[in-house]
Amino acid sequence: MAFPKSHEILALTSQPELNNRVSANYLTTEILDEALILVRSLSTDEVYRLAKSETSQIAYTLKDYKDDNNRRLASGDVESGQLPLGRINHLDNRVAGVRVQHVDNAAKSALGGTAIFLGAGLWAGLGSSVGSIIGRNAVQFGVTAASAWGTRFVTQKVVAVNQMASHIKNLADMFNTTHNAFSEFRNDVYSKRIQYKPDEDSPPLTFEQNVTGKNALPGDQATAIQQILTRFINSAYQRVDIVGRPAEFIKVYFEGAAPLDISRIQYEYLINLKLP
Repeated sequence: MAFPKSHEILALTSQPELNNRVSANYLTTEILDEALILVRSLSTDEVYRLAKSETSQIAYTLKDYKDDNNRRLASGDVESGQLPLGRINHLDNRVAGVRVQHVDNAAKSALGGTAIFLGAGLWAGLGSSVGSIIGRNAVQFGVTAASAWGTRFVTQKVVAVNQMASHIKNLADMFNTTHNAFSEFRNDVYSKRIQYKPDEDSPPLTFEQNVTGKNALPGDQATAIQQILTRFINSAYQRVDIVGRPAEFIKVYFEGAAPLDISRIQYEYLINLKLP
């Protein structure tokens, strides 16, 4: 079972400084939070498709994801996924209503008066978004912006959008990997429980007690892991929600049952279990 390590989850959620894939290193907390809002609201099928999408495709349709999230939030429409947990304001790929990819192409071919027009119009549309997206100070624009300045600002915006798209793709990939791992884990635990036969020469132990005993888990964690195993044995796994907070690290959903919160410590024990 290929569970992501806990530090890999933290690197894409609440501790981007741990990220060695660079996707979250230069993004603000607002962007990281909104990316998590977006992916958490999608169905498992939608997450899979997002994980398999090209970064350039995600970057090109970024505003569509933003608008769809906010529309569903306002209408209370769950649709195929889950109701979004918040509004998205910063995940955007547009400058003054125009896709940054189109602006980039225009800036690269701009000459003379065209450059001044872009400086006075589109650059003003950028406002402080470039700085806020990539964690830098707000960029000030003048009405006489030269082509070199305009190209630089658009390039920064393109880089910021691509960073956001790369992060969203990495986040979706992690959700998809974790979902597949929990699906396999549930099947494995359920199968091992059916096959389990207590040792007749010693006091009878439940399957869950046997697992935690074989793995030498400390008492308080052993009880928690036993309860988690029981949930996976008795309920059909449905989907996973990654939160990234220490006490509420992972939320697991089952069919016809209440969701299960798993802390970071419990998650680390769980993914390293050896099932006898």
